[in-house]
Amino acid sequence: MPSTDQLVVAAAVLCLVAEPAKPHCNETCGTVSIPYPFGIRTGCFSIHGDFSLKCVHNQIIWRDNKVLDINIHGKMTISHNISYDCYGELGESTGQSNVNLSAGNFIVSADDNKLVAIGCDTYAWFKGYKNETPYWVGCMTYCTDLSDVPDGECSGVGCCQANITYATPNITTALHSFDDHVLCEPFNPCSSAFVVAKNAFTFNKTILTTTVEEYKKHLNASVVLSWTVGNQTCSSAKADRTCLCQGNTTCYDPPNEVGYRCKCFPGYDGNPYLSPGCQGTYLQQPGSVNSVHFSHYYYY
Repeated sequence: MPSTDQLVVAAAVLCLVAEPAKPHCNETCGTVSIPYPFGIRTGCFSIHGDFSLKCVHNQIIWRDNKVLDINIHGKMTISHNISYDCYGELGESTGQSNVNLSAGNFIVSADDNKLVAIGCDTYAWFKGYKNETPYWVGCMTYCTDLSDVPDGECSGVGCCQANITYATPNITTALHSFDDHVLCEPFNPCSSAFVVAKNAFTFNKTILTTTVEEYKKHLNASVVLSWTVGNQTCSSAKADRTCLCQGNTTCYDPPNEVGYRCKCFPGYDGNPYLSPGCQGTYLQQPGSVNSVHFSHYYYY
């Protein structure tokens, strides 16, 4: 019997250096850093986006999801429930859960996530949206003996995967069985499917033996969201003087996303959303019009 930990997918550490929060605001909750524009208390997060967080028992909560990581480059990793579909030895349903995730003003990143389905009598699909038009991707996996399942591979026997075509603000993950697991129930009573961060999940065939009781404990996978500020373009935010980009930064409009992001000038470091902005010390090379980065520091 696999342990719960085998199905809980940990997010990779995205930030090696903690980015600063606003002065007098919480910089961490548990082991996770909270960079501005995110924050916990009123006045600590920007009102121009979905940046309000809670710190509950040393765990960051965003829209009822546990937060595993946040960085200032527009990525936030959350922990989200997985879908499952379980059967008894006579093919009767013993439990099912199809998962929906709303990313609010953010989006589920197509570049950073994939769809994974696990089972020996399983087909799964993912429903997303591009410009409010729905699209579907999916995969199937079938097997009749545990010994036929290659360990560590997710290629269609016991485990399958598919790329997410377009970034989407909402996802629905669902799965179904061809034969109600009658031929594989002794070793595989359940199917599961989930969106998960790429390179954050390794298939182990013992997962196939997970029972409905284990799935009902709300096993989770990590999902990477892309975040932006507000719902305006850079030019609109600058025009009405609500742009959050500070000194030594560039404002840019990410393609296929609503809102804008800020980034430091090349060679500068720090949080581009916090005053006075990104920091750096430069030396001019003799005979050159180009500046060369010499050293840098973070502003707190």
